[in-house]
Amino acid sequence: MVTAPSGGLRVNPTALATQAGPPMKITQLSVFVENKPGRLALPCRLLAPAGINIVTLSLA
Repeated sequence: MVTAPSGGLRVNPTALATQAGPPMKITQLSVFVENKPGRLALPCRLLAPAGINIVTLSLA
């Protein structure tokens, strides 16, 4: 995986296929929130019941 010009990740399918086990599906989600304490909590609470794990977080 490498960083794309947009700041997201570009995935090399070959690199994922060479790891042990099946390739991991990667989904990128962008969330724009105010820079105030607790603003990211609601989106995280909505993802948790669906069993969605946040593997990487990038803040700007």
